[in-house]
Amino acid sequence: MMINESVKTKIMFFSFNSSFRFWGLLIAMFLYTEVPMLFGDENKNNIDEELLKIEEIFNANRSIFKNGYCRFVFSQWSADSVEDSLKGIENGQSIKRKIEYEIFMSNGDFIQKTDIDLEAVLKRINQKEISFTPMNIAIKSGFAIDHNAALNNAIVHSPDNYQVNVRYHPFNFSADSSGLDPASAIRYARSKSFDGIECYIGGNAVVDGVDCVILNVCGEKDSHCFTYYIDMSRGCLPLKIEMFNKDKSLYATTNILEIKEIDGGYFPLHSIKTNVLKTDDEKTLVKVSETEVLEIDLLYKPTQKDMALQLPKTTQFYDGINPNSSKTLFLDHENEFVDIPVENIENIYNQLQGIAATREKASLKRSLRNDDIVSKNSGRNWMWIIIIANLFLMVFIFMVVSSRRNRNSEK
Repeated sequence: MMINESVKTKIMFFSFNSSFRFWGLLIAMFLYTEVPMLFGDENKNNIDEELLKIEEIFNANRSIFKNGYCRFVFSQWSADSVEDSLKGIENGQSIKRKIEYEIFMSNGDFIQKTDIDLEAVLKRINQKEISFTPMNIAIKSGFAIDHNAALNNAIVHSPDNYQVNVRYHPFNFSADSSGLDPASAIRYARSKSFDGIECYIGGNAVVDGVDCVILNVCGEKDSHCFTYYIDMSRGCLPLKIEMFNKDKSLYATTNILEIKEIDGGYFPLHSIKTNVLKTDDEKTLVKVSETEVLEIDLLYKPTQKDMALQLPKTTQFYDGINPNSSKTLFLDHENEFVDIPVENIENIYNQLQGIAATREKASLKRSLRNDDIVSKNSGRNWMWIIIIANLFLMVFIFMVVSSRRNRNSEK
């Protein structure tokens, strides 16, 4: 079949055009997918490096404070405005509640306890006069005791189940159990310890005349998002933290009002968290949580008594995971209170694991014994069913035979 020149030209043009489109698309795909792999996503790498830098500097700064003594007060009160709260002006609409804590640190070992006699605390709890739940904490090598004095129970954590979140502490900038410091947030995002948590740099901002890097932290499964304004020149401490609900509405802000340089490190001395609420009559009410360091001495050498928690002998211990590990360990102690040095935390954890294993083994034996009893009873039941069935069969046969004999005799 002959093809005229006009048609041939059109076919050649179409083939060339299609070929050009194909190779153009292929080159575009290569540029889109391969070039970043060959040369690297420079912007992303820069952001990742900045996140790692914040994490490293923050942890290095905090590691300076692993020895010594610190005493601070945590208080809650109310104000008419955020401005008043930052000036310490109370509105008198609520009673100011406060509790003092002492922190003892020795080569990374950590003890935090209330600065009052525990017997007095328990007495106040029994009389329902306690304004705060005293939280006593001891940490050594990833093993920790988290004691709730109001409930008189203690969760003992291992390095594999380390969930201690020190609720009241100068470095807990959200002043509650939901708080994350910026380094922990970055670490969780890198290790994917929590599904969906995301950290990213959001630019720069000036806070109280200081240039800060904005760090955003958010998680899909977490109802909170945080924005940290990081002071890179002072240990990567945040000067301000904004806390958002899932709908991106601001629900609280923490301002770090005073930072002190000590032995080359930077310690937050004074912070105020504000939560702005609306009253029933549409007036503004600001709830304030304040943390203020009263004394800090990095040269102090904690004593053996300092590095021990004093707990009631009725304290119930639990590993935080397995209910079978729950046990009151010191009921036979001669005194009402028992001292638990940080060196004993790992032993207590192992003791709880042994208790759980023994109970689970006993529970399994009971279960097997019950199954055996049920099996035997089931066997006996079937035996009686067979006997009764045989009896009914014999009666039936007897009745049939008797009926036939009677009919034969009538004939």
